[in-house]
Amino acid sequence: MVLALGALVAGCVEGRNGKHIRAGDAHVLVSEATRCSMLMAGGGTVKLIGGCLGTDDYVVIWTHGTDVVQNDPLTIDVPGLGEVRIGQDIRLGGGMVVEHSEDEVKPGPLRMGDFTVPASCAKYDIFLAGPSQGPVG
Repeated sequence: MVLALGALVAGCVEGRNGKHIRAGDAHVLVSEATRCSMLMAGGGTVKLIGGCLGTDDYVVIWTHGTDVVQNDPLTIDVPGLGEVRIGQDIRLGGGMVVEHSEDEVKPGPLRMGDFTVPASCAKYDIFLAGPSQGPVG
């Protein structure tokens, strides 16, 4: 079973400018412009999750305005946080937009605003990053 919190997110997004960036074989998902954010704490070690850039065990939809600055090692520039690279420990504000409550997940891509989360990434939990972020330590 997949629990999607689309209604919560739908009240916060402007509905434009979300994007899916390809950086070599990796996918970097970037949120649409928002008017508000969720207040859950997240983060961990930045790594590829199913081919998408995330932290620990979930895919991250990064803050609006995030862009790739380097492919090797994969490094992104996140508004309010600065440059973030694979292997770095970070903290994120935001909230879960998809949580899988069982191991059985339907295969296939997942539509999120302006872009589609690739099927290889959609089988993982998805965290929508908000403006409260920072490096660890």
